[in-house]
Amino acid sequence: MPAKDKIVYSTEVDISIDNGPGINEREFINALLEKYSDQITCIIPYPKYPNEYFNSKIDYIFRHQFSPFRYPIYLAALLIKILKVNRNHNIRALVFRMGAIPLVPWVLARTVDKPVFLKTLAGYYLFEKEPRKFVHRIVASISFPIYKFVIQKAQAADTVSNAYTEWLHYKFGINKEKLALIRNGVNTRLFFPQDKHSSRQKIGLDRFEKVIGYVGALDALRHVEDLIYSMRNIDNLRKTCLVLVGAGPDRNRLQNLVSSIGLERNVIFKGFVSYKDVPTYITAFDVAVDLSLIPMQVAEKTIPASYSQKIPQYLSCGVPVIAWDTVDTRFLKQRKIGEVVPHGETEKLSKAINKCLHESLREKVQITQRCREYALEHFSVEVLTEKRMRLWQKALDTDKLRLKNDLS
Repeated sequence: MPAKDKIVYSTEVDISIDNGPGINEREFINALLEKYSDQITCIIPYPKYPNEYFNSKIDYIFRHQFSPFRYPIYLAALLIKILKVNRNHNIRALVFRMGAIPLVPWVLARTVDKPVFLKTLAGYYLFEKEPRKFVHRIVASISFPIYKFVIQKAQAADTVSNAYTEWLHYKFGINKEKLALIRNGVNTRLFFPQDKHSSRQKIGLDRFEKVIGYVGALDALRHVEDLIYSMRNIDNLRKTCLVLVGAGPDRNRLQNLVSSIGLERNVIFKGFVSYKDVPTYITAFDVAVDLSLIPMQVAEKTIPASYSQKIPQYLSCGVPVIAWDTVDTRFLKQRKIGEVVPHGETEKLSKAINKCLHESLREKVQITQRCREYALEHFSVEVLTEKRMRLWQKALDTDKLRLKNDLS
């Protein structure tokens, strides 16, 4: 029996860890293997928490833990595993989510005559963040030519925001026609509308009539302090609370800010919550706020980017979202599933929150329906996985046709 054709997918992300990349990769790989397991081989590091997540359909290799001693062993194990798959199957394509030093994609792109695709192409903070530690600068200087070669060699790639498309084109000279915009997705079977009162009872918020919520890291990029300041102008504040779900380096500073403006009763820090419990918190919210903003420097201009993974989760739970106004977030207002506010204008942020909190019951029901429908159509991880498969297939078909024309 002839060996089956395979697309090999590899990421160095540990998908058993409940952080942004871990969850993003976990849901993508689950969707990929659920529908295309006969066409895909996934090669990833052995999970740090196998009791939390383990999938027998995945080919696991040595766990690197980003240790300078373990990482070279992981790279060697990955290269050997891919070459072994190549001996046993006809590899149609190699797909990578590149890490800090993508040596394996670089080696294979130079030595194996197979099409290369890139998923969730990023790297802005690896190459642009200032000021940087000496080690960071060394890694960036080593990685840049490797990244550039692999990116330019790739048949196609996807990235998460309009700003990233502009930056990747500027920084690496990649043809924009090779880049597809595929945003972060959501598991719509885990995140779905639920009864608000029951959710509030479960997490101890049923004493409040209105709940404003945020889920994510507590760091400078999320602008949580602006959300806290906006609480001073919220109507009927005595019966309203802001719930902050997540951990991060700014927690102490934000707690001190809350105390300094006298909002201890109204701002509740819940800390880290496991991924499976996040939907319960989100469904307790009347409105969710995500103020993530990454100012990307592209030549002489700055392009604000916002590609938060939480926005799809909020919408999938039927909760309207308020965000800073960027090209990436304007769909919220256009589709009537939230509001966008000029960056840094906390008074307008308060007005937008008040507007959402005071919608009529009928309008709230309609907003919930619109949010859910939009998430199913545009952010479902199954939909985005199919979109990637079509992207790869189209590029493979184009390459095959080009080869046929060259030979004729």
